[in-house]
Amino acid sequence: MRFKCVGGECETRGTNDGARISGGFRGACPPALKGDAYPRPHYQIKTFTTKMRGKFPFEIQSWYPHMKPADVHLWEKFIRANAGFFDSVDYDFPIGRGPDWLDVEGDELAKKQEILYKKKVDVVGYIGDIVWLIEVKPQAGSNALGQILSYEILFNDDFPDESHIRLGVVTNKAQNGYPRAYDMKGVRLFEVGTCSACAHYPSI
Repeated sequence: MRFKCVGGECETRGTNDGARISGGFRGACPPALKGDAYPRPHYQIKTFTTKMRGKFPFEIQSWYPHMKPADVHLWEKFIRANAGFFDSVDYDFPIGRGPDWLDVEGDELAKKQEILYKKKVDVVGYIGDIVWLIEVKPQAGSNALGQILSYEILFNDDFPDESHIRLGVVTNKAQNGYPRAYDMKGVRLFEVGTCSACAHYPSI
């Protein structure tokens, strides 16, 4: 049985604009998803109060901080297929702590250096009160799944009062058997597919 979003309230999940979407949420739909049909239930999300806003608009950029060429290709395919999905985004978003030997309390230089040692989320997307943590990875499997799950923990430690948190992985195609694993962990899988231009990137 397939279900549909009614009145902007999303109850299930499915396919949007040619990109496969797994995992999900319960609540107000992102703009690009309203009215779409979905085949399975979403997961409950946590609710916070503070709003966050990104430094970049959700559109094609001339440069994405520390994003590899193959990742850029997949991310831009996602942008083109999901215009309006995010209000704004951040790239290479630092979370977590630096090493214990770095004295960030008593040394201003060390405090500036700490960001170099932090984990980085490829993309943090914002939709109203909702915060998405996004990992971009060709042939997504266990590495991408483990990364995004650990990033949620670190993000919660750094921003315990921030908005609804959702997890997603953008990939061309997940490895065999992994869509179910992502679904079970509540991580939304965005498969943007493989095109002729993908042949220019060995990792895709």
